[in-house]
Amino acid sequence: DDDEEDDKKIVNTVNNAEAAQNAGITPLEYTLPNGEKCYSEARLRIPKLGIDYPVLSDWSEELLKVSLNKYWGPNGPNEVGNYCIVGHNYKSGKMFGNLPGIANGDIIELTDLTRNNYKCEGVDFITPHEYSQQLAYMHHPEGKIIDAHVHNLVHRNVVLTQEVLFLKKGKLRVDFYDDYQDYLESHILKAGDTILLTSGGHGFKVLEEVEMIEVKQGPYSGERDKVRFEGISDEEVLMKAEE
Repeated sequence: DDDEEDDKKIVNTVNNAEAAQNAGITPLEYTLPNGEKCYSEARLRIPKLGIDYPVLSDWSEELLKVSLNKYWGPNGPNEVGNYCIVGHNYKSGKMFGNLPGIANGDIIELTDLTRNNYKCEGVDFITPHEYSQQLAYMHHPEGKIIDAHVHNLVHRNVVLTQEVLFLKKGKLRVDFYDDYQDYLESHILKAGDTILLTSGGHGFKVLEEVEMIEVKQGPYSGERDKVRFEGISDEEVLMKAEE
């Protein structure tokens, strides 16, 4: 029936979006019969509810028939720190049909499929203002003047190290842990990727020779800054939305 065909289309969309991410190419692009275009910029998974769909980069009635949509609208649904996703709640359970069954503690995974294809005009801070490590993407045209400036002396209370990694070359597996050193999942970084590590624990395995840059707050406090613990083995890896 139509529902079965739609489900097959959505599953194929998810697989294609994941393949596009792994290949490091532009996320899957859609052109609807009315000429409307968009691409899959993220993937939402809620394993308990069987939700596993790409998130399309815009929203409309037509796009909502294809998959979940990123919602743009008034009152800041997509300001820094927010990411608003909308979708139909079909009685069949498709899309957000099973969403009422979600509970505190359920795993929700949102994977960015844009990788280093992300673009915007001007300055876009991707971190909330309260983060002690601020990260922004900037895109300026030739000839743009950025005013000369000095930074004021401002007292800040930094109690947790947040670090940024810029991967210049190679392939790096990142293993994520919670604050109690319990393993969560792993992702793979490739050349051109940037990651901000804000909380919890993390470990790494170099899969291909790596060159990267690390940026974190100072002053450097040596071994007092971290607690080392035994990480997972290769057999325990849970790869999410990667290879």
